[in-house]
This record gives sequence, structure tokens and C-alpha cells, in this order.
Amino acid sequence: ERSALITFVCSDRGKPYLNVIARHAPKALNILDRTHIAAKMNKAIDEVRAQETRALKSLAHGRR
Repeated sequence: ERSALITFVCSDRGKPYLNVIARHAPKALNILDRTHIAAKMNKAIDEVRAQETRALKSLAHGRR
């Protein structure tokens, strides 16, 4: 009853957080925490860069 009164929630996109919010405060507006979102995005970009670097290195080694 009390959690139904919550109108705003700030969280990252972690599945456990989203599940609790959906269950206990379904009418609340979930404002995504940009610090966590940016960190996840930067990590994903770093992984793509590492994959691309490995691919380019293997191409370079194959041409020798």
C-alpha cells in the first residue's frame, strides 16, 4: 500500500532492481541512473574495441 504511493525511482538497469520496482511500485517513473548507464556503455565500447584490435592483429599476422 505504501510503496504504491512512490512516484519516482532512480536505479540502474539491473534486473533485480527492475523486478522489485515493477512488483512494488508499478506506477513509479523509473529514472535511470546515468552514471551506471554510462559505465555499462563504456564497458561495452571497450569490449568492442578489444575485439576489433584482436581481429586486426590476426589479419596483420596472417598477411606476413
